[in-house]
Parts: sequence; structure tokens; C-alpha cells
Amino acid sequence: MAFDPLLEAGTHRVTWTLSKPPETDTWDVSGEVDLLALRQPRGSVFGTAPATWNEGPGSQRSAGWPQHFEYPLVYGEMNGGLDVVLLDAHLTVHGEMPRSGFVNFSDANAHFDAWAALVGRGAPATGPLLVDSGFIQVPHLEALAGKSPILQVMFPEGNMYEQDEPQFSATFDKHSHQEWRDDRAEVALSYDLSADLFSWYSFGLTFSPIVSVKLNEPVPLSEFLIQWAWPLRQLVAAATGRREDISYLTVSPVFADDEREPEKRQFQVFNASISQARYSSSRSLRDKHISAIRLSEGESLLAMLRRWQDLKDEQNPILNTYDISAVGPSQHPRARFLLLLQALEGLHGHEHRDEMEERRSNHSALREPILSRCKSALTELPDDFRFIKKFLARWPPETSDVAIRKMLQMLPIDLEPELAKSALVESVRIDNDRVTSTLDAIRIARNDLSHGTKAYDRLELAGVADILERAVRGHLLRLLGTSTDAITRALSRED
Repeated sequence: MAFDPLLEAGTHRVTWTLSKPPETDTWDVSGEVDLLALRQPRGSVFGTAPATWNEGPGSQRSAGWPQHFEYPLVYGEMNGGLDVVLLDAHLTVHGEMPRSGFVNFSDANAHFDAWAALVGRGAPATGPLLVDSGFIQVPHLEALAGKSPILQVMFPEGNMYEQDEPQFSATFDKHSHQEWRDDRAEVALSYDLSADLFSWYSFGLTFSPIVSVKLNEPVPLSEFLIQWAWPLRQLVAAATGRREDISYLTVSPVFADDEREPEKRQFQVFNASISQARYSSSRSLRDKHISAIRLSEGESLLAMLRRWQDLKDEQNPILNTYDISAVGPSQHPRARFLLLLQALEGLHGHEHRDEMEERRSNHSALREPILSRCKSALTELPDDFRFIKKFLARWPPETSDVAIRKMLQMLPIDLEPELAKSALVESVRIDNDRVTSTLDAIRIARNDLSHGTKAYDRLELAGVADILERAVRGHLLRLLGTSTDAITRALSRED
């Protein structure tokens, strides 16, 4: 099974193979490795550590502490035949050897901080380390799939003791495996099975949704995370409107002369983005309707991940501002309100940059002749001319409410009437009789909060932030090329 854990999260004994960069000589030393959920891997050294000494007169020598060493890859051997590899590791050395006394290192005398760690069998002792496939699990993948692995269940009705051969059975739906491919990669969403079949007192099946990624060309682990694992996590979060962590991840490093299939050379990954809490689908509605995107309706997971990669490459601002952990309901309503408006404004500027540049060019073409005529007419009033030049806008005016309105009008559901009924808009209208529209009220509230001139009720802000979050999610799904039905579901209020 791809998702049987190789190692439980925790602190484990290890024998490190160390060197003193850039030298290539190595030695083994005892230590520990901390492989924890949602934390970067750390390690300890209980013995000879690399150190740089300054030679003095005679046999004297001195050194300054702590000393620091960088390793692209550090290999360690664990109990049970497992290997661990730290990637992009930084070693802080407090002493070449453990020592006692006033300044003592009776415990660890050096400590590793690493970006990621791989645990498996037959790990390489040197780099570079490349991977050509991986299995990724994120909660609610079954909701994204929109398809259950169980086609039919049967069970006896009535009193089982009165029946000749009462039976329980389940029919597996092989069409719950969905896959997509292009000329560079193959992506599949399927279910990993755990069965309780051999007990005389319990009987059952549990299914865990997983996504597999197979690449035609191997890539560094960092690229696999950035291009595939993290976008998948964010895609599921955008589809469900909930914060999602990567619950479990394995990858297949490429070794020289190793012709095994990727499934046979999986390594468990530890990184600050991985919770190490393997996820199984729980009892609920068959199609798990909490996801706006449903792959069973014809959406392509590979196409959406590719589109996410493109948006990142073009530095689309929506990926920089929309993060469910920053704008989700658990955050302060004021921060959510401001950040979501920023996301919509930034996306408007990005998508209408040619139009805005043309308006600026036309405005500048009108402004310069006007200033020239004013300068000629006000030769005896230079202060008046300086005032006009300073306060005649360099750019054509466009308030934030205009940008927000344009972005709302691009969506298949009009959210402005819902905003108009919000308590925040009503509150702004009561306090300001010059408000011209719903989005003008939103603009006023935003400016008040940005400049610290007025505070608003957090529940009122939360109500509007909830609506704006749906709008931003809708635009993100639009940019990913999802169906109108998926966008409409993201925009609709939860029942």
C-alpha cells in the first residue's frame, strides 16, 4: 500500500555520516533526528562534529564557537533498516566533542536544521537527489473526486439469527480511479484500501483518497513540492473553502542502476507543510458535496495543476493574496476584509493592465499640454503654477469601488445584492449620507480601516468578508479553467 507509514512522527536514534565541507572524508557518529508533524526536520550529534581550528605557537590551537556548516544532503542510518536523508541541512556546532565543565555539551554538541527529510530504504549518501514520482494525500480529496470507491453495499435485514446465511458485501467501483496525462506527466486520483478481514469479531473496509504524480523527467524534491504537492493542497482548499494541510507524502528518488517501479522505491517525506496524519474518507454523503470542483463531472486535475503552475510563473497576484490560512474564518475579520479586497483589486489591475496603461497614456497626453499652457499663462504667478502641477493628478482617477464592481460583474452570480443587505453596508450608510452605492460604502469602510480613522464591528466585517472570500474563490476557479457550475457552487452560500 502506498500509504502504509514507513515511520511514525517523533524523535528517533540515528547514526550520521558526516564530513567537513568541502572535504570529502567521512566518519560515522551517533545522534538523533526529530521528524515531527508540520515542523522542519531537526537533528542532533552526540560525538565528533566538524570544526575549524586556528593553529597557534607550538601545539596551541583555538576556535570560535558556534561554527556553521552547510550540507546539500546528509545521510543517516536508523534502526530497522531505514535510512534518513536531510536536505539543505545547516549544522550548528557548539563543540567538536561533547564535554563537561562550566560550558558543557554532555548532550548534543551539534544540531541540524533541515528543509526536508526523506525516510526509506537504500537512500543515497550523496547528492544530487531527484525524484520522478510521488503520492500525495490531502484531506477531502474524495470530495474533489466526486466519486465514491464503493458502488454498492449489501447487508442482511431483520434478525440475522433467523437467516440461513446472512452476508455483508461491498462492490468496488473501478471507475473511481481517474487519470489524466500530457507529454510531461501523468496524474491520477484513486483510493488506497485498508481491509479488516481476518478477525472473527470485526469486518470492514476503509478507503483513503490519494493523488499520484509520475514525471517523465526527474526533478529535485523542492520542485516537486512547489509544482505539484503545494498546488494540490491549495486547489483543494479553494474547492472546499477550508484550510487543508498535506496529510502525507511519499516520493520516489531516482537511483543509479535501480530499475524498480516508482511504487517500489517510495520514501516518506517530512517537511513543515506535512501533518503526517494519514486521512481516510469518513461516512458522509456519497459524493461529498463540500467541494465546488468535482472531477467526476469532467474536470481535469492535471489541467488545473498545470494552470496553477502557469499562474505562479506569471506572478498572478491572486496566488500571493489568497491563502485560506490567511483569509479563512479563523482569522480576524478586519484582516480578512482588507486582504480580500486587496486580492480583488490586485487581480483587476493584473487582468486590465493593458487597458489601464492606455488610460494612463491618454491622461498623460492631455495633462502635459494643459500644464504647458498653465505655465505660460501664470508666468507672474509661479506659486499658482506649482500648486496646479502638484495637485493635477498624474494618473486618471479610478476608485477601488470601480475595480471591485468590475471583478464582481465577471462572475456568474451577482454578489452585490447580498453585499447591499449586509450589516456593514447599512452601518456605513447610516453614518454617511453621501454614500452613493453599496461598493462605495465598502470603499469608505476600507479607507477608514486602512488609515485607522474608524473601527467597525467585527461581526459586520466578518459578514462582508465571507461574501468577498466566495468572490475571490470564484475568480481563482475561473482562472484555473473550471466549469461554470463549479464557479457557481463556490459563489453560493452554504446551506
